[in-house]
Amino acid sequence: VVGKTVFTQSEVDDEVRLTEMEAGKPLDLSPAKRREAADRLVDQQLLRDEMSATAYQPPKLDSDALLREFRQQHFRTTALYRAALATYGIPEDALKQHLAWEVEVVQFTDQRFKPLVMPTDPQSAERSVNNASATPDDPMADWLKQQRAATRIVFAREAYQ
Repeated sequence: VVGKTVFTQSEVDDEVRLTEMEAGKPLDLSPAKRREAADRLVDQQLLRDEMSATAYQPPKLDSDALLREFRQQHFRTTALYRAALATYGIPEDALKQHLAWEVEVVQFTDQRFKPLVMPTDPQSAERSVNNASATPDDPMADWLKQQRAATRIVFAREAYQ
């Protein structure tokens, strides 16, 4: 549960399946992988809520082109691609939606969390780079941490057994 949104076990499993297929890893529906997927779903829901609250309008995406590019980059043949969909238990439309969501959220987070002003003089730029490497300043991670603290999030333990 994230705020008022409830995720089902099948949604958590779908997230595992999609992530594992995209990464080219063997399907692993272990409790640990399910918990990682549930954490990703929490972050995704918080970002969806923020997109809605800010009235973010994503640019038009060609999801068919995204899917075609994914297929070409990860599989030598269409038959291998279809076999992977079957192995992971993923409908092609779900993969297409997942890929489009990833692009949309990257575009949103780039816009929402990038620094408003970059240093223009060389010394400030160097300090900024040096400070970033010493103590990473990740505005999105900070924001997610704040949102997680301010949002009712409940994980059902039995879902990960």
